[in-house]
Amino acid sequence: MLAACLSHVAALAYATAAVHCFTKGQGIAPSPWYVQVLLIPGWCLLFLGLSRSGVVGRITGIAIVWLWAYVIVCTYFVKLIPFYAGYAEGRIRIGPLVRWYGGFAGGPGEILNSTSLAPAALLAPLGACVAGCAVVLAAKSCSQRLKWKEKECRL
Repeated sequence: MLAACLSHVAALAYATAAVHCFTKGQGIAPSPWYVQVLLIPGWCLLFLGLSRSGVVGRITGIAIVWLWAYVIVCTYFVKLIPFYAGYAEGRIRIGPLVRWYGGFAGGPGEILNSTSLAPAALLAPLGACVAGCAVVLAAKSCSQRLKWKEKECRL
């Protein structure tokens, strides 16, 4: 993992230098999507530190895991599917969204059939699988974190 991270940092430095040269000094920052790969070692370090900080670290780690499970579920069902199916309101409110999903088979489903690679009828079960996996992984991860003892967290 260290070699992969170091090679990515080298590529990041190269891309930043290329942008700087191409823009004649106007662009000095890397593009935001380059930083995504560096999140993996960052999260590893974060959770390693949390695992070594006792009860507060365990509670914080559990809260982070459940927060991101919530984010992935909401991303699919509250933002992505409605966005690609032509949800008309800019701001998402739960009442109108539930009514919108109630009439999904009509207009929104047809729009989604043309904007997605998979048929609209397949996206709900696939989204449910993603949501289910997120919840199961969060529950499994949190149950393991609760079983950790302080002595197991030390190297």
